[in-house]
Amino acid sequence: ESHARPQIDDDKEIFVVRVEHMDDDWRKIDKMVGGTGETVPSNLTDGSATFGSTSDEHLLATNATLSEAGALNLCRVLCREIQVYKMLLYRAANLDMDDFKQSM
Repeated sequence: ESHARPQIDDDKEIFVVRVEHMDDDWRKIDKMVGGTGETVPSNLTDGSATFGSTSDEHLLATNATLSEAGALNLCRVLCREIQVYKMLLYRAANLDMDDFKQSM
């Protein structure tokens, strides 16, 4: 198990698409790479397409409590992933500081 800080070369440009802002993020990236910002041609959609789900009726867990030991274990396991998530958001060429803060 490695505890080294995650690294991404400074010369790499990173784009991030956040699920909760998918349409806006894709539109911004498309414009940044020379597109029109129209990520799905209007003749292919009726404008009612949505991505993701806000419904949690499909979840199997009915008990949302977490013991202190469980929380500590979860933090240990997710620590590196959280660091990578924060770094990707911070380095994303298509996000400004407000976008970064909104997703933290």
